[in-house]
Amino acid sequence: MTSEKKDEAASGDVRQASRRAFLHDGAAALAGAFLFGGRAWAAVFEVGHAAAAPPAAGIGRRAEVPSAIAQRFLNERYEFDVTFLGAKTATGIMTFAKTDRNEYTASLEASTSDLVGALTSLRKVAMTSIMNVYRNGERERFVSRMFVRKTIKSDSARETRNEFDYQRRRWSFSYYTNGVKTSGPRVRRIPPDVYYDDFVALLYNFRAQVYAPVAHGLQLTLNTLPWDRTVKIDGKKVNKSASTIGVEVPGNERLGDDDRKWLAKLGAEYLIVVNLDKDVYGIPSGQAKFAGDIALVPEGAWVENAMLFGDVRVCRRK
Repeated sequence: MTSEKKDEAASGDVRQASRRAFLHDGAAALAGAFLFGGRAWAAVFEVGHAAAAPPAAGIGRRAEVPSAIAQRFLNERYEFDVTFLGAKTATGIMTFAKTDRNEYTASLEASTSDLVGALTSLRKVAMTSIMNVYRNGERERFVSRMFVRKTIKSDSARETRNEFDYQRRRWSFSYYTNGVKTSGPRVRRIPPDVYYDDFVALLYNFRAQVYAPVAHGLQLTLNTLPWDRTVKIDGKKVNKSASTIGVEVPGNERLGDDDRKWLAKLGAEYLIVVNLDKDVYGIPSGQAKFAGDIALVPEGAWVENAMLFGDVRVCRRK
């Protein structure tokens, strides 16, 4: 093979690898949009030391009677299409069900399309929260008992299981590959008066208006699981941690034209802007936008400039 042909073949390999990486990262960005954060397709978060979490006001006791907060979500199932550069890259499913007395299981799943599946080994990422309802006086909220994050490839499945014991103030997590435990349990102490809302529980507590009544102009800082990640900044490795996310529901007067058009296209009432640490969550813009109808049913998600190639959009199937 001549040097010119070798160079041409090498260039072709580079282009193919770049396209594969582009679709791979695009799927990662979609997970950031659909699953409330994280380059979940590219890698499963490895939990390092637990970052300090701000205290949450008293949650109360587990409710042992039928829960009002869960009634509106029982047996719901929503399906979503995910597009990147105008192409359908994945489908998403969001479900909620009662699985035991005072126990509810909610899941968010995203599966790659044939287009992405043909170029990468990625098949599915899923996040599942097993929750109890806690009651403080007349107020109820979801509290996670277990949170599972699973990434499935064509040849393997990786899983992280987080378990929360608020009686003993313990958070334990273990890692599994193809159903076999490979590490753990590692145990961290949960500080007094701190409750960790995983991403799924956070979504349902927000929709149930546990944190505050949802209205235009609302601004919140919400606790979530402490995530830890080592990133390179200016050529140096830096340990970055995040234990909160910012949430804003801007008023109509603060909406840009593109936001207005997007909400109108989806038939949504609220724009919900989630501000994330761009280094920890791997979303360059540091922001994900969600659209909800008047009842806070998720209608879509949008990460602008998710990567150099463009935006990732999610739309609920009607």
